[in-house]
Amino acid sequence: MTCLDAPPRLGLRPAPCQPHGVRRPPWRLGLFFSSSCRSCTPVSRQLTICNANSYADDLWVAAPQSPASVRSRLLAAEREEAKAVLSLFLRQKGLRSTLAARIVNKSDGFIEHLVSKLQNTYRSRYVEGRELSTPEIRDALLPYLEALSREHGDGLVEVVENFPDPFSTERKALSSSMVLTPTSSNKQKAIARISTPTLEGTLPELVLFLLELGMDHEEIKNIVRKFPAFAYYNVDRKIKPLVELLIELGNKVETTVSFLTELGVSKENIGKILTRCPHLMSYSVDDNLRPTAEYFRSIGADVASLIQKSPQAFGLNVEAKLKPITEFFLERGF
Repeated sequence: MTCLDAPPRLGLRPAPCQPHGVRRPPWRLGLFFSSSCRSCTPVSRQLTICNANSYADDLWVAAPQSPASVRSRLLAAEREEAKAVLSLFLRQKGLRSTLAARIVNKSDGFIEHLVSKLQNTYRSRYVEGRELSTPEIRDALLPYLEALSREHGDGLVEVVENFPDPFSTERKALSSSMVLTPTSSNKQKAIARISTPTLEGTLPELVLFLLELGMDHEEIKNIVRKFPAFAYYNVDRKIKPLVELLIELGNKVETTVSFLTELGVSKENIGKILTRCPHLMSYSVDDNLRPTAEYFRSIGADVASLIQKSPQAFGLNVEAKLKPITEFFLERGF
């Protein structure tokens, strides 16, 4: 046994001849009981001290971890990676970051499902205990999420939040004649969804809401045939805001059409004006259009003819834009 001069501090190397500055992760560290390294000095049968490049600030020893703890750590890391990929995917689909985060935090069952997809895809990696990289995780999960998005459309959020069976209530209510095979098209599934009563004996909330607006069931089916994802739209998050927007837009169109009719514009030309300059409907009749029409009338212009030829002029401010321009030309005899 070699005697050691008492150095200021001895550094215990996690492995013989590990290069300076290279640290092994905790789960791969262990004390080596023998060494063939020329720079290592045995001090007992159980412990070897490596004197090569020994620095106290970068040498440390960790007890070896059990395989179970390693697997647990890997799974925890991949759960976080799966959450990050799902959040990224939802944001790519147009959801705000805060909403995407809330959905991910409420979707533990779906996250576990994504982790199981990783285990199936990279089975050999798990056997070896090797950690997956972020690109590998994204390559495995993003195509799967894209496929779910194509299948469920805007119903994807419901699938994620209520995994493993978000539509179980509707499926249980299907009669034997309505049960669909796995090969049924998305269109058939969507029509069945809006046609089948729930366990309470009522039609789905989406259908009831549209019926209250005056649509009949056949019209709703026609919409779903053309756009199957519509059957999975959430009433509060999607349908009601859209309906409110359309009602507001309809009111603006009606007000603008009434004003143009008042000016003497024909119905045919009203359509041409609004097609050519649709943002005219965003102008307030009382605050913008009517004052502008009165100004043009005061200088002798044919307002009906002018708005057909140059509807965009009615969006200009009278005092700041129109008066200086018209006075400039009037002073020069135009």
